[in-house]
Amino acid sequence: MAFFGRYRRLMRLTYGVLLAISAALFLMNLRTQYRSTRSLMDERFRQTADSIDFLVKSLADHVEGFRAGAETYWREDARSCPYGALAGQLRELPGNKGIALEPVRVPFKASETGNVTGAGKLTGRSPSFAKSIRVALGLNPLFGAALRNMPGVVWAYYTSIDDFILMYPWVPYTEYHYSAITHTGEFFALGKPGVNPGRRRFWTGVYVDQCGKGLMVTCGAPVYAGDKFMGTVAADATLDLLNSYINGYPYKSSTLFIVNDRGEMLAHPGLVRSTDPDIKNVKLALPPATGLTQAKLAALTSGKEYVLGGYVVVCQQLKNAPWRVVMLTPQSAMVRSVAGQSAGPLVVLLFGMTLMLLVANSLTRREFIEPAEKLVTHIDAASRTPDTAIPPVPDAWRSWFDTVSRVFSEHSNLLEQLRSQNEHLEEMVAARTAEVSKRNVELAAAMERLKEMQRQIVTQEKMAALGGLTAGIAHEIKNPLNFVNNFSELSLGLLDEMADLLQTSAERVEPDDMADIQDILGDLRQNAAKVNEHGKRADSIVRGMLLHSRGKPGQAQETDLNALVAEYVNLAYHGMRAVDAEFNVKIETEYDQAVGRVSVVPQDLSRAILNIVNNACYAAYDARKHRPAGFQPAIRVSTKVAGDRIEVRIRDNGEGIPAEVREKVFTPFYTTKPAGKGTGLGLSITYDIIVQEHSGELLIESEDHAFTEFIIRLPRGPLGQERAE
Repeated sequence: MAFFGRYRRLMRLTYGVLLAISAALFLMNLRTQYRSTRSLMDERFRQTADSIDFLVKSLADHVEGFRAGAETYWREDARSCPYGALAGQLRELPGNKGIALEPVRVPFKASETGNVTGAGKLTGRSPSFAKSIRVALGLNPLFGAALRNMPGVVWAYYTSIDDFILMYPWVPYTEYHYSAITHTGEFFALGKPGVNPGRRRFWTGVYVDQCGKGLMVTCGAPVYAGDKFMGTVAADATLDLLNSYINGYPYKSSTLFIVNDRGEMLAHPGLVRSTDPDIKNVKLALPPATGLTQAKLAALTSGKEYVLGGYVVVCQQLKNAPWRVVMLTPQSAMVRSVAGQSAGPLVVLLFGMTLMLLVANSLTRREFIEPAEKLVTHIDAASRTPDTAIPPVPDAWRSWFDTVSRVFSEHSNLLEQLRSQNEHLEEMVAARTAEVSKRNVELAAAMERLKEMQRQIVTQEKMAALGGLTAGIAHEIKNPLNFVNNFSELSLGLLDEMADLLQTSAERVEPDDMADIQDILGDLRQNAAKVNEHGKRADSIVRGMLLHSRGKPGQAQETDLNALVAEYVNLAYHGMRAVDAEFNVKIETEYDQAVGRVSVVPQDLSRAILNIVNNACYAAYDARKHRPAGFQPAIRVSTKVAGDRIEVRIRDNGEGIPAEVREKVFTPFYTTKPAGKGTGLGLSITYDIIVQEHSGELLIESEDHAFTEFIIRLPRGPLGQERAE
């Protein structure tokens, strides 16, 4: 019968549903197992990264100990150094090859000290050279303790400005010695005052050890005697030391590696070994499917999980070194592993439920299907004729048949009532639809107002944060600057008094001596006057910064626009000069006196001017690399009245901005500068200040390899008038 055919199809459907439920349970279990495994992997990854960070901190602490020991010896009598007597064993090498501490004679041992090699002779050297030798030799116990405590650290050394180096442990002159290129190495160059004015501890890039220890990385710190730079202390660790932590990660489906801020890999289970002949770039470890580059990897948020091209990517920034630990996990490999663990329970469950379904099917056909067939036939007949007679059925089923007959009779009556109610319902739906459409229009208008308020709030928050930073820096500079100005003025007064006193005692001084003393006093007076002059100039700049940072956010003031532009063009130029002493850009200005005073928010507009002028100076100065000899970097700043607007134009003769990039330069975090040279926020903030806050325009005109010009157009009327219109 057709009924039983449908029943068999229903049973097949039921079995299909069973399979679907089993698959759903499997997927739920797979998801749970996946999340659990991911959680365990992430926890172990963090533990591994923390262990590496602790290792790095231990090495950095030893280097800080080296620096503290060296600077203590410089402050005190270096002759008290426990290994200071070794200075007497230094000798000059034959053939004018320099100096060396070899051989090491009793009571000292070569295994307990480092070799001192240097240029020049021992005779005719300054007392500072002798003390520098003793300071270096006094570090031997600290160097030995560091190498014993950290087996992966292979060298510790002190590099002096007096043209020598102490290398621990002792190594013969023929294997390694001081040379003319020693001071060019990063272990020394990164500690020099011009590169490291803050005297911070530093890390070098990866390099090949000259003594055959393979690839390694160095932690170093500058050493000062008071305010004088005397050299650096450093310790070298091989990359195999870092690899030992990476190789201990238990999840083989994942790959861990360490990369520094230069894109060099410091550890990788398959790509990096200390014995490698060359340095590996991080791009070798990044699968193309992820779309990651060195810059994009550096931009990933530390501790956040990313899914890129079928890979799970997690990074953790170390606290004690500019390095990142990265974990790459192929999702497919991880899913296969978890699926293998979850498949067993699914098979048992599916077999049991299939057996249960077969037994239930047999009982159901005997007890329910045949009576149900008669019930279906009766339902079909009753649907056409509500008064159809009930066929003979078991007593347990009789009530069902009675119910069917009663339901169909009532159903006929309800149909008539529903037809009437449907007509009324359609009218209600039309009215409700019109009301909802009206509310949607009101919500859209409210959303636009909310977005405008949000943009204003974001701009104000950015300005407040930048103002607070400027005020903090200015206050920190103000105190030492006051001392410079006050003491320079006091020095001028004292010099005048000394000149008067000398004049009264002129007969007691030889004429030649008197002339020399007056020349010296003149030079001192001129120097003190210059110090006072430039100190007051710096004080004026600091006061401007404080005034600039104290303005209320969004408060418009009548401002001399030409004076504001001139002041911040000058501030930008001197700021670039402070960072790079060789920086030199020609600045041409043309200010229209008809501009006069304009209603602006000066503390915010000045930031915008400063950002654009900084970029122009950078672009013009950087263009020297691509232009022929004799090229003169220059920027031109001008103001003029243009109808109902004021125009400020800032033009540089740099390489220009390509057309495809111009639409992106105002996007937050987008920058055309090299990595580490820009944040990508300057022009975004500038755009918000000009367009959103001042109701103005910010335009760009540029020609490749010729120029870039930023055009600022501001309304001449009171701030906010144009926006209201």
